[in-house]
Amino acid sequence: MKKILPLLLVCFLVTACESTVLESGGPNENPLVAPRAVQITALDKSLMANWTRIAAAQQYDPTYEIWYGTEPRPERAQLWGTAYHDDSNLVSVIIEGLTNDVAYYVWVKAVYGELGASNFCPMSYGIPVPPPEKPAPAVLGGEGLLEVSWAADAHAYFYEVYYKAGVYSDDTPVSGAEKTMTAEAPLTIGGVETGGIIITGLADTPYTVWVKAANTAGESAYARVGGTPQTETSPPPPPSLPELSPGNKKLTVTWPASLRAAGYKLYYSATDRFSSADLYSDAIKPFFGTVREELILPANNQTYYVWVTAYNSKGDSAPSQSAGGRPAAPVPIDFNNVDFTLGMAQAEYIFSEVNPPGPFNTSGKLWDRLTRRKETALGNLFCDGSAWFVRTQYNEAFDFVFLNGGYLDQPLGKGRVTTGAIESIPPPNARDDFYTVITLKGPELKLLLDQAAAIRNMGRGGKNTGGWGMVSEEMRYTIQYPERGSTTNLELFFYGTIKEGSVTLNGKAPDFSEHKTYRICTANYLASGGDGYTAFVIAVRDYPGIANVRNINVPIWQGVCQYIYDQGKITPYLDGRVKQEGGGVMCE
Repeated sequence: MKKILPLLLVCFLVTACESTVLESGGPNENPLVAPRAVQITALDKSLMANWTRIAAAQQYDPTYEIWYGTEPRPERAQLWGTAYHDDSNLVSVIIEGLTNDVAYYVWVKAVYGELGASNFCPMSYGIPVPPPEKPAPAVLGGEGLLEVSWAADAHAYFYEVYYKAGVYSDDTPVSGAEKTMTAEAPLTIGGVETGGIIITGLADTPYTVWVKAANTAGESAYARVGGTPQTETSPPPPPSLPELSPGNKKLTVTWPASLRAAGYKLYYSATDRFSSADLYSDAIKPFFGTVREELILPANNQTYYVWVTAYNSKGDSAPSQSAGGRPAAPVPIDFNNVDFTLGMAQAEYIFSEVNPPGPFNTSGKLWDRLTRRKETALGNLFCDGSAWFVRTQYNEAFDFVFLNGGYLDQPLGKGRVTTGAIESIPPPNARDDFYTVITLKGPELKLLLDQAAAIRNMGRGGKNTGGWGMVSEEMRYTIQYPERGSTTNLELFFYGTIKEGSVTLNGKAPDFSEHKTYRICTANYLASGGDGYTAFVIAVRDYPGIANVRNINVPIWQGVCQYIYDQGKITPYLDGRVKQEGGGVMCE
């Protein structure tokens, strides 16, 4: 066992507003304050623990005792060592010498010199994992699609899949390959836990596919495989009987996918007669294993009947058998109960990872606070969840959601999701941030994106990085960094610009002229100019009537809770809404 070890120091700030706010210890508070929460990231035979530095009490700047054990009982924990902090606000250590696939529980005490020590902080836990093994994918062709499947690795948190038309012998993805990601819970097929993804919208030509598995401890090598979509000669068979899960004025409809289907149509009716059914959607894409669609309905406590048809280039199938269900309003969320169950996460929403060696990181031992440097599944969850909440619960129309990466300060684990888990993700001083909807003219929208691209990106979080922009699925853009070798001023590598022509909003290039306006849902902190986003301040100052500010006094994390509660099941995903190019230090 390690004895007292030095702190692994990293210059991070954890607050959303890049201030020097710390967990308050206060000069006269009793009992002495422990860290509010400890973030655990699984590594190979080790765990990384991060927490917010605590302010001094009666001039005593605290040190920290790290305790751990294999039982969830602090009285049986053993002391791992003592950590100290520098001038940054994030304290970080790596607890080494652990056994993979064993759960370890971690507590931290703050020690205030002669004043004594705090109680243990709330318990955190993690399971060390080795990097996953290289997958062995198989490919089957369907109508305009490829189904890629592999035996699931128990240590993989997610899989990255790249594909490109053509036959390539490269062991890693070639330039221009499209990237996607899957983190669905594996299916049991023939007694084997199987993961997979369906890639749609393909031409009738050979494709090369690369797959790698990844977790916070590392990633596997790429596996390469080829396949060709198939041209059908007849319509697909009818889908199997759909299954229905009731929700608030909705039914979640699922059914087994078919390789012979290029897509599906969903019908519904208040009577069990397909001839009188209404078409709800005619463009439902295939998914691996099962297809899932939400049917939004006008009323609760009424029986509705549902049918599904499949189609390909040769026509539509006959309808499935009908399935009936009654939507019902769920029990309201109890935000005073941190253990209230909102739903299930299919995989881990990671927050940190160890960086591989590179030109600015020769040791390979730095780690990222990912929400401060690139698109993350956790950022997508909060932005898309916020968009759903404000639109559906407040009937507010807007173009996209814009939040800051510093608002997210913890990961979200796989499995049951509780209100306490979501509340703990923002740093303490940002948990009261609420929604503000504001209209920008075209030039201010461009300024907003330019300011997002110019956030300093050193690849490991740190000071002045909490303003990293996160957007909902409607907005997409590419950040360009100077190419390596283009300048001798290394500092310039840390700042990007928006790539010309890369911005799209709902699939179209926005108009940045003075005559066009766009409505944006953001945090009140950003709307007031936080993290340097003056675009919002200019709008309120120069054209307040057009800006039309609406404050929705609901904490952002509570809006995301409502979204998860409505969905029931959430899955981490990346869809390329924020891409990075060039020589930025940690850009992909």
